Formats: sequence, structure tokens, C-alpha cells
Amino acid sequence: PVIIRNMHAALVNRQSIGYVLGTMLVMGGVFGYVNTGQQLYSQHFGVSEAAFPIVFGSTAAMMAVANIANSRIVMRFGARRVSHSGVLLFIVVSAVQVWASHYRPGELFWFMPLTAINLGLLGFLGANFGSIAMQLFAHIAGAASSVQSFFRMFGAAMVGLVIGQAFDGTAKPFAMSLLICSTLALLFVL
Repeated sequence: PVIIRNMHAALVNRQSIGYVLGTMLVMGGVFGYVNTGQQLYSQHFGVSEAAFPIVFGSTAAMMAVANIANSRIVMRFGARRVSHSGVLLFIVVSAVQVWASHYRPGELFWFMPLTAINLGLLGFLGANFGSIAMQLFAHIAGAASSVQSFFRMFGAAMVGLVIGQAFDGTAKPFAMSLLICSTLALLFVL
């Protein structure tokens, strides 16, 4: 009963759940990238099977770089300022990606850097959103962390599934999904 009560408390707090849902949406974009990456690169952009791991890995490497940078930047500016700035930039980059998917279709030169930037921006969102969601629950950290993590990951998997199913042979659904997810994430955290 105590654990269930603590988990319930971690799920009904408005500030906390907004950050959980925000994280779920932006992580869903990553899962969507993982779900559609092979098809996007090979079918739409014509990347060879041998080059795919290099191309895919180079964009994903930006997440690692950003996580390292985040650990230093967040100490100076705080999690809220860093993550809110990050989600605003994510929206802007996603809007450019939507534009590029319509007006520069099939041009890897546009897709790769924009995707790498957005994946890098996720390094400033996920951990910070998660820590903000946990701020109120130091006294029940274990229960709060487990229930929040479950909903974040399960929700992100479902969002990623929807993004993967939307693949139509172009980068348009993926780009639009990043813009929708990041805009909704901003609304939830605000």
C-alpha cells in the first residue's frame, strides 16, 4: 500500500507529470529514428548497406557529445533553463527539418546535420527533464523513479511505433513527428 501510494503521488503531481510526458515525447522521436533509420537511409537517401552504420552512428554520436556537455552546462545554468532552451531549439531545428523534407527531399546533406543536431539536443532534454520531474520526490525517490521511468519508456516506445508505422518512403513523416513531439513536449513542461 505504501509503495502504491508513493507511485500514485509521483504520477499525479502536475509539474512532475508534465516533464515525464515531455521526456516521453522527445524520446519517442529517438525511438522513431531507430525504427525508421534503416529505411530512411537506404530507401530514401540511397545509402549503401555498408555505409549505413557509419551514417546512423555519426548522427547518434551527437547524443553522447551533448550528454557530456550537458553535465558541465547544467551546473552553470540549471536544469530548467538548459532543458527549456533545448526544447525551443529542438522545435526550431525540427521546423527546418520539415522544410527540408519538403523542399530538399532526398538530400542527405540537409537531413543528416539536422538529425544530428536534434539528437544532440536530446542530450540536454532527457536527463534534465527527468531530474526536474524527480525534484519533489526525494523522500520517495525509488518508487517515483520506477513509475516515471516505466511511463516514459513505455510511452516513448508507443510514440516510436507510431512514427515507424508512418514511414512512407520519405523523410516527411519523421520530420513532422519531431516537430509535433517537441512542440507538445514544450506545452507539457510549461
